[in-house]
Amino acid sequence: MPSLKDKLYAWIDDIPDNKLDSCYVSGRPIHTDRTCRLDCQGITSDDPKRFNLQVQVNNSCPDTTMKKLKPKTVAWCLCPIDEPWTAEQTKKHLKASVTGGEIKPPKVSMSKPAKKSEEKVEEKTKSNPNKARKR
Repeated sequence: MPSLKDKLYAWIDDIPDNKLDSCYVSGRPIHTDRTCRLDCQGITSDDPKRFNLQVQVNNSCPDTTMKKLKPKTVAWCLCPIDEPWTAEQTKKHLKASVTGGEIKPPKVSMSKPAKKSEEKVEEKTKSNPNKARKR
């Protein structure tokens, strides 16, 4: 019976190469099936800029062993934007992070393109602080 690590390696190997084209959108799945999903969690704010890619187990995962890890991160990598990796390199880095259990990606400061909406909320709450409170 394959180990959890072997199952995760196989899932990563099965990601179609054309989906790993280094043109990712934050917050959108890059590849998904019933077992897992590969998401772009954002872009780092430091230089050089990198995509934060993470593999997470789906709620609908049919494998009972893997399902215990839902919706935890089980693989991750920081893929450079300026010098994009090939699909093979991305898979290699994802597999290098696999431990066979939940992993904690490093804390990285992420670029936040939605700053304008945060400022609007802040402006509204300055005039009436009760508006920000949940009722």
